[in-house]
Amino acid sequence: MHPGSWGPAEWTAAAALGTFIVALVAGALTFWQVLQAKRLYRDQVRPFVIVDFAFNTVIISISVENIGTTPARDVSIKFDPPLRGPQGDDHDHQAANAPMFARGIPMMAPGREMRVMLGGPDVLTQGEAGKIPLRYEVTATYTDLEGRKYHDPPLYLDLSSYNQTEVERRPVVDALKGIERAIKDKRIGPTRSIRDGLLPAPFRRDVTAAAEEPVQDNDQ
Repeated sequence: MHPGSWGPAEWTAAAALGTFIVALVAGALTFWQVLQAKRLYRDQVRPFVIVDFAFNTVIISISVENIGTTPARDVSIKFDPPLRGPQGDDHDHQAANAPMFARGIPMMAPGREMRVMLGGPDVLTQGEAGKIPLRYEVTATYTDLEGRKYHDPPLYLDLSSYNQTEVERRPVVDALKGIERAIKDKRIGPTRSIRDGLLPAPFRRDVTAAAEEPVQDNDQ
């Protein structure tokens, strides 16, 4: 029927149909917006585990960090090719055998970072000689507190890109220099820096013997 011959009933029906179509489109848009908002919320309130190289002067480490806003559970990290240290033996090297890689991490709180030492400058030296890999494809899988599983896209780490670059100083280096100055100025005894915890715990045992030695005053 041509619209020109429509009566009031036909026009009323056409108007009702148009209103229904508009409402349907509006409902579909609202539903899509709700889904997008829900997806955005999940992206903002979720764990997010990343793996990267970390540097402390000449020490090269593997860093695993949860940069998300909620805890990550059952974190599993896989390296391709298998992680190898300077000696080129992934069975003997402590990084490859570290529990966080071998058995996984049961839980990582938001902002938590864990590191395992890979080696020193010999990592780059042996890597450039082709004895150990410098490039890794790393995959991290984990779940949130609700059991939702995350399998993020692989991370590509290339240690060779850091060759001939500068790194920040280790905080322990500044701490040691401060302790050395304090001992020399006789403001603290050689053992107080260890006993009072002025030096971070992982380094106390390594410097205890040196700290116990008498300090020679070169000015006298």
